[in-house]
Amino acid sequence: LGPDLREAGLPNLLRIFDSLCCSIEPTQPEIDSLGALEAAVVRRLISCVRRSEIDNKKARINLKSLQLICGDLVVNKWAEETASRLFNKMKPVLKRLAVMHMYPHLAPFCSGKLCSGGTKREKSKMMELLDELEAKGWSIKQSLLLFIGGERSRSSILEGQEEAEHNLLSAFWDELVKPFLDNPKAIYKEHDVWLWRVAYLSSPSALAAAPPGTGKFGSGGMEAERDRVLKNFLPQLEMNEGLSVTDGIRKVWNGERNQ
Repeated sequence: LGPDLREAGLPNLLRIFDSLCCSIEPTQPEIDSLGALEAAVVRRLISCVRRSEIDNKKARINLKSLQLICGDLVVNKWAEETASRLFNKMKPVLKRLAVMHMYPHLAPFCSGKLCSGGTKREKSKMMELLDELEAKGWSIKQSLLLFIGGERSRSSILEGQEEAEHNLLSAFWDELVKPFLDNPKAIYKEHDVWLWRVAYLSSPSALAAAPPGTGKFGSGGMEAERDRVLKNFLPQLEMNEGLSVTDGIRKVWNGERNQ
């Protein structure tokens, strides 16, 4: 049994295929206890062994040979299930990638940073992670580089991709890109933009109007939050991101309303 089947989410096939090699077919309750994909593959393998389409004494079953044996059943279902698992695992990274390249001016103020050291270090970290995925057979880096370069066409991002990569990139686009292209203001709620909270600290009345979930800078009242922003948050932000915003924020807090 090829090791790629474990990555594909088919770990029980090792035990079952060993049994088939000894001419012992799994019982119906055993088959029923499997996941939908494994059960379908097992039924197909049993059928092939019975009809001598594969030699259960010599065969080496891996993902490629299963695709030949089971056709689109394995290709499509495996692609769907593995892409879904990988997307959920990589979602924080892909979410950060999306906001950094759609709204770079807001990225420094968003939660969910991958590492310290500023956006330049984050981008380097992203490339490392994408290279790791490429090494594991997930060829999505070039499509994401198109997105990073400014491509905002779903069809262009998905063009030429195999089934699994297509499913993964579709989820990336539909969940992490399109909602913010359709409604840019949604980014403030979804990504917890700290700048949004800083604006609410401009006056007691503004703070009272702040909706829930705008990310307080610790406990205490408005002055305590302002103090933390000035002493802790903004110095780190300016050092990591190369921004100079403290003077402007002080002016807003002091009542300046002329941009």
